[in-house]
This record gives sequence, C-alpha cells and structure tokens, in this order.
Amino acid sequence: MPSSSKVVEKPSLIDEAHLCFLQKLQRVHSSSAILSMEDPFYKIHSSNTVYPKDLSKLFDESLMDMDLPYLQKKALDIVIEVSQQEADALAKATVKQAKSILWHQSRLGRLTASNFKAVCCTSLDKPALSLVKRICYPSKVKLTTRAVQWGCTHEGTARKAYLKSSMEKHLNFNVSTAGFFINPEYPQFGASPDGIVECDCCGEGCLEIKCPFCIRDCTKEQLYDKENCMECINGQFSLKRTHAYYYQVQAQLHIVNRQYCDFVLWTNNTMLTERISKDDDFWRQNVPIATSFFRLVLLPELMAKYFTRATESLQGPACSAPVLVRL
Repeated sequence: MPSSSKVVEKPSLIDEAHLCFLQKLQRVHSSSAILSMEDPFYKIHSSNTVYPKDLSKLFDESLMDMDLPYLQKKALDIVIEVSQQEADALAKATVKQAKSILWHQSRLGRLTASNFKAVCCTSLDKPALSLVKRICYPSKVKLTTRAVQWGCTHEGTARKAYLKSSMEKHLNFNVSTAGFFINPEYPQFGASPDGIVECDCCGEGCLEIKCPFCIRDCTKEQLYDKENCMECINGQFSLKRTHAYYYQVQAQLHIVNRQYCDFVLWTNNTMLTERISKDDDFWRQNVPIATSFFRLVLLPELMAKYFTRATESLQGPACSAPVLVRL
C-alpha cells in the first residue's frame, strides 16, 4: 500500500497596498531598517544569498526617447545570465509564491509558462499591448473575475482529490509546493508549477491544476459534448496539443527540467488527470519564437518602456504587487 503524504497549501496573500509600499521602499532605499523587520523582506534583507538579476533594473531613463530599431540593436548587447546556484536558491526561497516579494521581482519581465502560447502567437511587429503589460507590469493586471476567483478557491480541493487518487496508484507518493523556477539555459523564461510530484515508481514531475469556471458543474459524460481544453480520442480524454494549457505544461517541463507533468482538470462532479511527457520537438519549434519576442519586444520595454510609453506615464520600475493568481 502506498505511503501517506502531505500537501502544503498555498498561503493567502498579504495586504497588497502594504506590500506595494514596501517594494517601492526597497527599490529606492534597500537598507531601510523597516525592511529588516517585515516578512517577507527580512529574509532578503539579511541574507547574503545571491539570486537572479531583477530585470526591472534594466530600465534606463536616458533611453526613453529612443526609437525601436535603436533599442532592439542595443538589446543585442544585453546578456541575461543565471547560475544554477542562483536558480536553486530562488526556487527554494519562493515557495510561498504570491506572498514572496522575491517571487514577484523575479517574474517581472520574464516570459512565464502561462504566457507561452500568447507570446508564440502574437506579432513581433505589433505585439499585443495587454501581453506586454501582463509580463512587464503584472501588478497592473487585476485578475479578479469570477472565473479567476473560482479557480483560486477550488485549487486546494482539486489538489486533495488528485493526491488521494495518486496515492492509490504510486509508491511513497508526495506533492510539495513549488517556487519560481528559472533554467540557466533559458534565463529569460520562468515557471511556477502548482506542485512538484514525486514517487518511488516514477521519479519527479510537475503538477498543473485547472478548475475552469465554464465547465464547473460538468460530469465526465457531459465533457464529451463541451467545447473545452480536452478532446476525446478512442474513449480517452487528452489535453489538446494546440491549447494554451499544453504550451504552459511544455514550458514548465523544459524550464523546471522534469520528464512529465500531471495535468489535472477538476469540476464539481469529476476530475480528469493526464500524464503529459516532455515534448522536445515542440520545444525546439517554439523556443526560438519566444526568445525573439523577449529580445525584440520585452527588452525594449524593460529598457525604455517603448510599447507603453505612449499610453501610460510610468515613473521608474513598476511596483509588482500581488495579484490573485499566478501568471
């Protein structure tokens, strides 16, 4: 009989306005005494651990009047490097995810897994402004819709159901919380899985949980007739390989460097789980597209706010206050 396991629940968010104030204070006066007493700042304030570079520091006010060709050319000289030691320290220090200032700082400007399809499908010449803002200024994206709240509220229930089911099939099965991962080979990308799973029979993998509001009351039988992220092939449900969730899963696997991801689709009446393997062909095809987006779009925005300067009056690096869901 497989052994028991435990799941550490995702913490609640701390006060957004207060955290935003502390983040701004850290940027202008990082040695302030108050930071040494405030969680989660005190760990960063007092630690000598080296973490990956905060990409918001690429901002240079002297470049604000430069055109796009100039910025793109200058971006070629920018080297983004992350050591394995820095990546490991970051993953360990950010397991609280949205409650961690370091988690927010590290995500800002990096192409995260859940944005991977959007990035691969947008135009490099006329990128979606909403996408640029979502990546570079996540604090300005307030995801408080009913659908998002539903997903956040029920993720814990889905996780427990997945754990119970998996413990019956695997030896010494365990799910642990995951921080923010950066792969030194792809330092411009990042991923925060819903968990890291491990058992004696299968080794380590990722966990991604989805609780779509639009199918919240569907039974398994009703899902056959629903237009959603899954498709039924020979009687078996499978995540559509063209869906944004599949792009997210594959980005996670290659960033976190695991061989499989358990994708969980949960409703009030059923739960579907698919083990998805690492797809190297998919990655080879899409990573150059995403890398070009980072170089040609995100770096000019990070350096000089090129794409948003005409629509917003942003003063210095944006505050990356918590949002209600991982991006």
